[in-house]
Amino acid sequence: MIKDIVVVDNALENPYELVDFARKQNFYDLEEHYDSICDKVYWNGYRTKVIRDQDIDYINKINEELLTKCILQDQPPYRTHGNYNFRFNWKCNSYFHIMEEKNVFNESWIHNDICNFASVLYLSPEADPKFGTKIFKPGKEITVENVFNRLVMYRGDYMHTSLGGFGEGVNSRLTFINFYGHLKFNIFMNFEQEKQEEI
Repeated sequence: MIKDIVVVDNALENPYELVDFARKQNFYDLEEHYDSICDKVYWNGYRTKVIRDQDIDYINKINEELLTKCILQDQPPYRTHGNYNFRFNWKCNSYFHIMEEKNVFNESWIHNDICNFASVLYLSPEADPKFGTKIFKPGKEITVENVFNRLVMYRGDYMHTSLGGFGEGVNSRLTFINFYGHLKFNIFMNFEQEKQEEI
């Protein structure tokens, strides 16, 4: 199982490769984006279309790397020494998102997501830490600072918000975001029977 909130530093082995990939994409504001047809979708800044449409194999590889790091955060030590492997089964919408200095935080941004889990990977190498994410866990507020190559994953029903943008264009707040509607993983060791767990 994944905890309700997981923070992983140094989440990707090669985050700059993903940054380069992101900067080749087209970004849209809410009015231009096809998600704007859904009344329940609202966000600030600029977002790509679902990124799996661009290179599904690469994005699946990135998601598997991120999910593995999340799983290892919450496994007993004997499962983290190379003896165990994980196989994932998920349905996910992935996007890149940028927020600029003009996207100033206000409380109307606070929302939850229509998914089981969501994640944010911070991809701005020179980020100001205060422009991270605030998550409202029942009875507790958790602020996650914006640190390059840091991943935060949380339950979709938790209220949360980004804390604003900075910079402009390629120097703005860049994130890789994922919305997981279905997420399971199998644990297996050598030839032993796989054990399936729902996240």
